[in-house]
Amino acid sequence: MTIDIRFTFRPLGSLWCQVGLIFICKELVESGQEPSGLDQKTSAYLQNLARQGFWRCEEGEELLLAGEERIRAQKLLLIGLGSCDNVNSPRLADQVRTSARVLACIGANDIGVRMPPFWGRDAYAELLTDTCLTLVREWGGIERKGAAIGSELKLVYAVDPTFLEEAEEAATRLRKALSKEQALRSSIIVEGVESPGIQAQEG
Repeated sequence: MTIDIRFTFRPLGSLWCQVGLIFICKELVESGQEPSGLDQKTSAYLQNLARQGFWRCEEGEELLLAGEERIRAQKLLLIGLGSCDNVNSPRLADQVRTSARVLACIGANDIGVRMPPFWGRDAYAELLTDTCLTLVREWGGIERKGAAIGSELKLVYAVDPTFLEEAEEAATRLRKALSKEQALRSSIIVEGVESPGIQAQEG
């Protein structure tokens, strides 16, 4: 199995991918802080769906939308996390595993990911690392069960430029962790803020 992981500082809406995967809690939608990285019209549309109660961003609530010309992803998959105060590591891991199963069901393996810094700067590198490993391992488990999902998975994390150091730390942790997975071949890249792809390393 081949894993291609990239941390980029480009907006999620600018990424060419099959699915833009967005993890989001209620307060960030209601305040307009998230989903970040999409154009204003798409963000306003999602916020309006939440206000109308069509999609309330409750924990475990999923919303799959077809992409539009304003964004480059073919589809958007939003994973509701409920209230920000209730988001903890086990609950978030459950939702990450759920997202992997949904992605496998729709046959998507080229994924742009938006994971906001729910617990602040100090915990962001660990958050990126743990959720990425959870997604990779769940995907690997699905593949081993014989699902026809292919042997390659591409994850591009759209990170705010102010979190360059945290992205680099997450990449270092991921290289160390995935180097122990004998069945995996991984490529982990941190793009430069201005020059994509300058810091590449394979594991």
